[in-house]
Amino acid sequence: ELESIFAKDGIKFLGWSAELPPICLVGPKIFRTFDDIKGLKVRAPGTAAKVIKSWGGTGVSIPASESYMALQRGVVDAAYTTIATVTSTRLWEVTKAITFGRVGGSPTPVCMNLKKWQSLPPDVQKAFEKVNREMPPWAYQHARAFVQKTEDFLKTKFKEHYKWSPEEAEKWSEPSRGYIWKPAVQKFGKPAQDLWDKILAVAKETAEARKQGKAPKFFE
Repeated sequence: ELESIFAKDGIKFLGWSAELPPICLVGPKIFRTFDDIKGLKVRAPGTAAKVIKSWGGTGVSIPASESYMALQRGVVDAAYTTIATVTSTRLWEVTKAITFGRVGGSPTPVCMNLKKWQSLPPDVQKAFEKVNREMPPWAYQHARAFVQKTEDFLKTKFKEHYKWSPEEAEKWSEPSRGYIWKPAVQKFGKPAQDLWDKILAVAKETAEARKQGKAPKFFE
């Protein structure tokens, strides 16, 4: 179904890679409750500024590459970003504490120009399809290892660190639910709603399987 949706825009959908690294908050203190973020200016990418607003802060849309200077100069008080970005931009040099979340960015689709795909010989297409079946579990395992290694590293760099419990992560997620999918459904109607319902069904099934130990957790 996704393949046909992408094809309408001239895109060949090949498959999925792993989720982006989990989000975190860096700032002058640990963020345990909404009171901790209330009134603060927080760097956030694009529409994620709406998430910050739902928590009581003020989202400031700033590119990740400018986070260091923004924190150093006091343009923002904190930053909402990923552990990978924190590592590459060395944000521990300009802020004090890191709060690790338990939510990833988003699944990463692997795509190709449809006309280019159609121009490939059958044997090359088969090679792509084979690799695309093998890639998700490979990327999953490597991403899990990366998350653990990176979080351990960052704990040694920040003066304070804290990781939300599953219950805390659920509490922080609640205010911002729907800020992406609701506008999409309003714009595209029933096809978007049907797709979203399927995503929720799979998510519910996976969550139940994880509770029973039948499916691994991406972020521990």
